[in-house]
Amino acid sequence: MNDANFRLPGGIRPRHYAIHLALNLEAWTYRGQQEIELQLDEPASVFELHAVDLQVESATLSWSGGDLPLGTAVYPERQTVACSADRAIPAGAATLRLRFSGRLRDELRGLYRVQVGEQRYAFTQCEATEARRIFPCFDEPAFKARFSLSVQAPGDLAVVSNEPIAREAPGPEPGTRLVTFETTPRMSTYLFALAVGKLEASPAAATASGAPVRVWTVPGKAALGAFATEAAVASLERLEAYFGLPYPYRKLDLLAVPDFEAGAMENSGAVFFRERRLLCDRDTAPLETLKGIGLVIAHELAHQWFGNLVTMQWWDDLWLNESFATWMEHVVVDDWQPDWKVWRDFQREKAAPFYTDALVSTRPIRAAVANAEQASEMFDAITYEKGAAVLRMIEQYLSPPVFRAGVRRYLREHLEGNASATDLFDALAVVSAQPIRAVAADWIDQPGYPVLAARLVDGGGERRQVELRQRRFFLHPDLAAAPASSERWHVPVVLKYQVGAAVREQRLLLEGMQQQAELDAPGSVAWLAANAGEDGFFRVAYDQPLAERLVANLDRALGPAERVGFLGNQWALVRAGQLSAAAFLELLRAFKGETSQAVVEAVVDRLAFYRRFLVDPAGLPRLAGRVEELFRPAFQRLGWSPAPGEDDETRLRRAEVLRALGCVARAEDVVGEARRQLERHWAAPGSVDANLLDVLVAIAAQQGDEALFEAYLARSQGPVPPDEQYRHRIGLGAFEDPALVQRALALALAPAIQTQDVGFLLCRLLANEAATEAAWRFIQQCWDELVRRLPPLMVRRVIQATVNLGTAQARQEVEAFFTRHPVEATERTLRQALEELDLLVAFRARAAV
Repeated sequence: MNDANFRLPGGIRPRHYAIHLALNLEAWTYRGQQEIELQLDEPASVFELHAVDLQVESATLSWSGGDLPLGTAVYPERQTVACSADRAIPAGAATLRLRFSGRLRDELRGLYRVQVGEQRYAFTQCEATEARRIFPCFDEPAFKARFSLSVQAPGDLAVVSNEPIAREAPGPEPGTRLVTFETTPRMSTYLFALAVGKLEASPAAATASGAPVRVWTVPGKAALGAFATEAAVASLERLEAYFGLPYPYRKLDLLAVPDFEAGAMENSGAVFFRERRLLCDRDTAPLETLKGIGLVIAHELAHQWFGNLVTMQWWDDLWLNESFATWMEHVVVDDWQPDWKVWRDFQREKAAPFYTDALVSTRPIRAAVANAEQASEMFDAITYEKGAAVLRMIEQYLSPPVFRAGVRRYLREHLEGNASATDLFDALAVVSAQPIRAVAADWIDQPGYPVLAARLVDGGGERRQVELRQRRFFLHPDLAAAPASSERWHVPVVLKYQVGAAVREQRLLLEGMQQQAELDAPGSVAWLAANAGEDGFFRVAYDQPLAERLVANLDRALGPAERVGFLGNQWALVRAGQLSAAAFLELLRAFKGETSQAVVEAVVDRLAFYRRFLVDPAGLPRLAGRVEELFRPAFQRLGWSPAPGEDDETRLRRAEVLRALGCVARAEDVVGEARRQLERHWAAPGSVDANLLDVLVAIAAQQGDEALFEAYLARSQGPVPPDEQYRHRIGLGAFEDPALVQRALALALAPAIQTQDVGFLLCRLLANEAATEAAWRFIQQCWDELVRRLPPLMVRRVIQATVNLGTAQARQEVEAFFTRHPVEATERTLRQALEELDLLVAFRARAAV
């Protein structure tokens, strides 16, 4: 009967949970009792629910025939408890009553504990399948039900859940109070939320729907929630307009949780965040901090409709929740703050799925999920960023108004219910009268993506044609050069080209392996780009004449997002063995004088890769010279401080120029001044442009001494905003002095580093060229302690970061170590890390410069 892939049968369905939890934070324990109203579609004698690490003390069933005590049996591999009757209960309504107890967990899932100084807190994290660690339940997204919750807690603590408080009364034990909440609309168990502790709420902000918006923080941080409140109100206004439906819950609480595994969690009506994803001082925060907060709030609030109100049937459609919310966050923030240019930034975010999806070990966006562990491994760049990129491509193909009409139809048809991706694409097909099912199926159910070989051909007379040939793109040079397989996609293509003085766009749908399309405008073509706006999720390999025309006309032909895309395409061809690393370095000369921050960042990223993996110590001065050639003139113009009235684009570009000179070239003047600028910031916050802080912390740490390390450590724990704490905490992993590397590693097991940040610190150390080997030795030696402390998501991040080891010997060590120390829900992550190591080792061997 034990089966890890067990799914609950559909014949017994919960209608309503009435849950009571009595918390003892001094002992980190709780007691619970609940009544679950059930609908039996057929007679049943066994009632099986999910439950993990709970003591079920009693179970009874009530139905029209009376009350009946039930026996209980626990099945750990299935993660269930079975409650059995001595007779079959007839179809119809029944009520299951359970008494149980549990402990607040010390990992960041289920109902878990957090301590800040002397204050004790309880928080929940239920996605994907962690509600079963709090109370017995039907813990699958299809089993939506209404929830009525009451909580007994110490009388001086705040208690927050999905719904507003209905009433409060003294508790049955001295010093406690009983808090009862309103009943929720129908929702899945993974959206259940509870927070208990010394929390302060901001004044409620009004919204058009009437739902009050508040930000909750630990004491002393409430003022840092003002920008989050503004962002939430702006997001709600735009989401209600987009969906054509009011916000579906009675209130919106945004909680800054002091230790939280995910960036944020979209619990219905009570959204939880890491502190740095919600709180900031708007007057001193870098623009990237404000963007990050705005985007993550828009993401979680989009879920209130798309995911919460209408929910996936099963975890194989997780992408439907997360891809949509990732796409929608950019729609919302772009409308709210158009100067932030978040769609241009999205090109940077696409780099991760472009890379992962070019591996043999990738997966489709919609992939089979057999059990809880596999569900947790679906939270990756394929689900989020690739899915969002595909939705963006489909939206641009159909047109934004048509796409929105399809989304509205989908939501209206499935309110408070469950749905699948097929339902969404059916709605889009109806409103668009386009073959969207076939287009979507290629991109959602097929792994990988195509590269389009593009060239111009003579169409006769003044007519010109573009020829496009598709094949699946692989980073493996042997696979990239092999005969094309039969895999193909319906590819929405938007061409952009210049004939005479006019720049034109032309749409087409590439359905076969090869297609020639006549350009609408006759005449000589100055240049042609085959992915206008970089909205398509595919690579383009231009033939030499087209590539040369684009390089010669970069500023005129390509916008910033398209220039980022062009660089990404050329770099992908280098990695796949179709362009030399030396030729790519020469290509970068065309970007000298680049004014777009996003493009400069893309150039610096590639140069940093050369330094880290392709250039031996003897070649570093030559690389530094190339960096100086590209960026010293810009630095001489920009200097260290913004000019009066300087725009955000220029401020952000200055930071990237400094990163190039300080981190890649290691220019002595920049390295020395970076520390002085950072110390100036500490002494007088606001005296240094906040947009430089991340790069100053990174540059100064490289040659930092013990005094600087101590300053970072103090700053990471000091009374400063969360983003300031975090940049210094992770900055501890950038020191290169061997003794300080060891100190940073030791902190991974110390209370000075919060559980949520341990994985990020280890990843930073693995990426540090002076700390990689020491970090890998430490991880192996202390693995048992680390894996007890790291949440599952962070374990996967650490495994992925072993790619930075970059040698054949390390690749063997990684495989051997994790074979001896297997971790649940990391199988695909390990396969991908090993494949990436194989590719990197081979690339270093053939491409060293």
